[in-house]
Amino acid sequence: MRIHHKSKTLVKFFRFYVGITGLFVTFLMLFDTNASLAYKYYFLIPFVYSLAIVSSRRLTYNINHIGMMTLQAVMWVKYVLMPFVNCLADYTLWLGISPNDVFIEASVFLTLYEMLAVLLTISVFQGKIYGSYREEQINVPKRVGIYIVVVILAMMIIIIFPNLTSRYRYVFSTDLGHSLADEELWLYGLWATVVDFGRLILLLLIISYCKSSYDKRRRLLYVIIAILSAITYLLFSLGISRWSIATPGLILTYMMMQLFEKHRKFILTCVGAVILVGLGVMSSIRMVYVDMIPSSTLWADLLQMYFSGPKNIAFAIETKKYINATYGYFPLNVLLNDFFRSVAGFSQFTNSEASTIGIFNAFVYGHTNSQDQIIPLMGQSFIYFGYFLAPLLTVVATIVMMYLDKKSYESTDIVKYYIFAYTAVWYARAMMLNATILFSHFTNTFCLFMIVKWINDHIVFVKKDVITKS
Repeated sequence: MRIHHKSKTLVKFFRFYVGITGLFVTFLMLFDTNASLAYKYYFLIPFVYSLAIVSSRRLTYNINHIGMMTLQAVMWVKYVLMPFVNCLADYTLWLGISPNDVFIEASVFLTLYEMLAVLLTISVFQGKIYGSYREEQINVPKRVGIYIVVVILAMMIIIIFPNLTSRYRYVFSTDLGHSLADEELWLYGLWATVVDFGRLILLLLIISYCKSSYDKRRRLLYVIIAILSAITYLLFSLGISRWSIATPGLILTYMMMQLFEKHRKFILTCVGAVILVGLGVMSSIRMVYVDMIPSSTLWADLLQMYFSGPKNIAFAIETKKYINATYGYFPLNVLLNDFFRSVAGFSQFTNSEASTIGIFNAFVYGHTNSQDQIIPLMGQSFIYFGYFLAPLLTVVATIVMMYLDKKSYESTDIVKYYIFAYTAVWYARAMMLNATILFSHFTNTFCLFMIVKWINDHIVFVKKDVITKS
């Protein structure tokens, strides 16, 4: 059986918690005498969100699913926690220049519009999508031939190009590890992708072997081996992005709790502790690297950056004015450049200058030397399609997330479950990302992984599965 986390109790708790925190933040903002006039309607965000969650059970029916759970967590941070911290910080900025107050006020209403569109999408589609699936038990894959080939190929590539291992950084190392291997290496992107795939598939095959052996002998040793394998995988991340440990860590924990149901608490404690400590260490290193001094202003601005706050939406509005004046009111070339600039095989044909990303960062910093800020997904949609269709890309991402979330629960083997759940969590974070990141992940990771799985399922090297044979 699947983990339901006593879903009815979870739904009741979540609705109660959102109601209490949303109401508290709303009143705090209403009686804040230091609030900027540009944020005078910002209190509507926590008020409307908490009211919607409390008054409609349909919005939280499937919160026990990993994708929907992630989306609800992101929405709570964006619509309740971020307004609260910004209120404490008096809406002051830590990084970059301040956008025009008129644009900030407009961004508040665009945020409200996006929220209502997403909540309506969940209410309308969640019953149709989640209500039509049959829950399956995850098990080991029946065939592993191509998976083993990918792992062997990845090992051979590492032997030939050992510098590719420098892409990974030990989580507890003080070395920032952000200087990657020589990207001018011939077919660098292809080799790096194969190594990433091989590393993940090796982990999933080890967990599959542990599951198969555990079902036969019921020994805790196999659970411990699976946990240690997952922890080892998580301890070597790509760069210093905290999501490189948080996202796979969440999915691996969730998956192993379903595979080894009698040891859920043990798995959650072990892997959860490593994830929390790892995130803490990575956050500390990032703060030291950029000379961050913890304060309400810092946390307020970081939340605005990571969760597409009014400030970033305001910069997107300024970006739209420039792009419309330069490329027209329907900048198709800008849209195509944004979508394909990080897609393998197509990026070389794009023009990075005619892109929302570079122009957006120029407005954030006042110069073109840095491009590390993520333009919000709704900001891009607003630039492409105007006010009326501003939430379009977020709505599409939400629907895709729910579909992939459902497919993960229909999955019958570990590999298929992981890739569906992993992509569902990515799309659940759509409000933190943009079209460039989401589309490149879909093409470079999800589609390639599904191709490998299809080949594995249809090409047989051995008659008996290596993992499941006795």
